[in-house]
Parts: sequence; structure tokens; C-alpha cells
Amino acid sequence: MVALLWIALATPLAAALIVRFAPRASAALAAAGAVAAALPAWVLLAGAASGTGADSAFEWLPAAGLEVGLRLDGLSAVMAATVATVGLVVVVYATGYFAGDPRRPSALAGLLAFLAAMQGLVLADGYLTLLIFWELVGAASARLIAYSREDPAAAPGAVRAFLTTRSADLGLYLAVLALFAATGGLGFDAQRPEGALGAVVGLGLVLAAMGKSAQAPLQTWLSAA
Repeated sequence: MVALLWIALATPLAAALIVRFAPRASAALAAAGAVAAALPAWVLLAGAASGTGADSAFEWLPAAGLEVGLRLDGLSAVMAATVATVGLVVVVYATGYFAGDPRRPSALAGLLAFLAAMQGLVLADGYLTLLIFWELVGAASARLIAYSREDPAAAPGAVRAFLTTRSADLGLYLAVLALFAATGGLGFDAQRPEGALGAVVGLGLVLAAMGKSAQAPLQTWLSAA
């Protein structure tokens, strides 16, 4: 199961690179890559349903006790399978939607890269890993919004989305810093601090989620996307 965690993350990323540099067969390769990315996610879901868990991490800053890694439990397995399944449908649809577009390989590669970032986000084993993939999701999203060079509103829409969500992301940074200051760790199992620091953690996470999911009053970027 540990190997499958990393395969679920690496497969859509590898597919994105292959599609980007193989334009003649981009549609078939993208669809095949999305299927290949879904398979390990479904296996992880089956494993979690049978009670199997997994955790794989490596030290990033040993002096600070910070780790980057992936974790499989019931919730992350459901989310990974959901991301993979929805991503598969979107990528297959996009192969036809972008038919005839000379930049189709770039669009399909962007979708697969977004899928990889989302898998890293939902399989993260702690707030540091979550923060890394949270930012990668934002970058991939902005790139997809700015995809159309012919649409004069595409680039401004991408900038608006990027700035709005980045502003909300300050909440996540504050939450992570407050948690680390209070507990000395960034694991999901770290005890939530009480008092003012606890409020900062909670409110920061809510603010970041509101921005990323376009909840009022931070929904304006979605209409421009």
C-alpha cells in the first residue's frame, strides 16, 4: 500500500509530462493516463475499506522535525478515489472538447498536473505536505484559467483568481505557523492549541478553504475564471 500511495501521485504527473511532449497522440495518452491514475486510487479505497492503512514520510528538515509524506486512511482513500474518478471523467471529456485546438496537449497536460496536485493534497500526511500541494493546486488552477490566449479575459481572470486565492491562503500559512509554534510539529494528529493560537489555527484554515472553494465573500474569482 505504501508504494501505491506514491504511484497514485506519480502516475498523473508522469502522464502530464508524456502528453505535453507527445502532441500527435495527446488525446489517447491523456485518457490512458487518467485511467492509469485512477487504478491505484481505487485499489487504495478497497484496501482502506478492508481496514488497511499506510503512512510513508521522509524528513525534510530534520533539525525542526518536519516531514513530508503521504497517508492512507478511510477519509483520504475516499477522497483520492473521488479525485481520480472525477478527474478521469473530466480528462476524457476534455479530449473531445479540445479537439481541433492546436494547444490541446498543453490543456490536457494541465488537467493531469492538476489531478496530481489534488491527489497529493488529499493524501497528505500533515500540514506541511498539505501546504505544498495546496499551492501546487492553486498554480495549476491559474494556469488552466489562463489557457486560452485568444480570450482577452483569460489572463486577467487567472490573475484575479491567483491573487484572491493567494490572499486567502495567508490563513493557511498563519494556521500552520501557529500550530508549529504551539506544538512544535505539523502532523494532523498534533494536539490543537487552545486560546488565541487555537482560534488562529481554526480561522486560518476556514479562510483558506473559503478562498480555494470560492465561498462568499471570496467567490468573485470564480466568475472571472
